[in-house]
Amino acid sequence: MRPYFSEATALFMRESERAKHYVAKMARKHGKGKAMSILGHKLGRAVYAILRKQDSFDENYFFSH
Repeated sequence: MRPYFSEATALFMRESERAKHYVAKMARKHGKGKAMSILGHKLGRAVYAILRKQDSFDENYFFSH
């Protein structure tokens, strides 16, 4: 599943300014590759929660936690 979330992370960053800022913030501390992995992992946890709760994706909630 990891390659799929890596691709999803790249696509998410293309569409979301908040995702770009999040990766930039994490990149200052961890480096760009690790920062993208962190966002991918966060995205994976969000997908799991969305499927489990049968909810919809909320970008504001996603970046507040």
